[in-house]
Amino acid sequence: MMEPTGKGAIEFLDFAASRGLINANTAGAMRAAVKEVLRGVEGEEWGTIDLATIDVDDYVTRFERLSPGRLKPDSLSVYKARFKNAVAMFSAYR
Repeated sequence: MMEPTGKGAIEFLDFAASRGLINANTAGAMRAAVKEVLRGVEGEEWGTIDLATIDVDDYVTRFERLSPGRLKPDSLSVYKARFKNAVAMFSAYR
């Protein structure tokens, strides 16, 4: 079973795409968002963060606060939505 970590979420998205559970392009976009958001908050430790213990809404708010001006508002909204969807799908799968 995949661990409920950032790395585990990436593994899940790879698995889901390889099994046709989600579109490969969608999985790629979600992978990018998961890495970007987690790395933006946790730095190089992003792969070890326990996703089962985070408040996803609070987490994306922290990401937004730590990334002022780095992303356009539309891009930021897309990253947040993809991150939330990826974490929700991963949690439901587990």
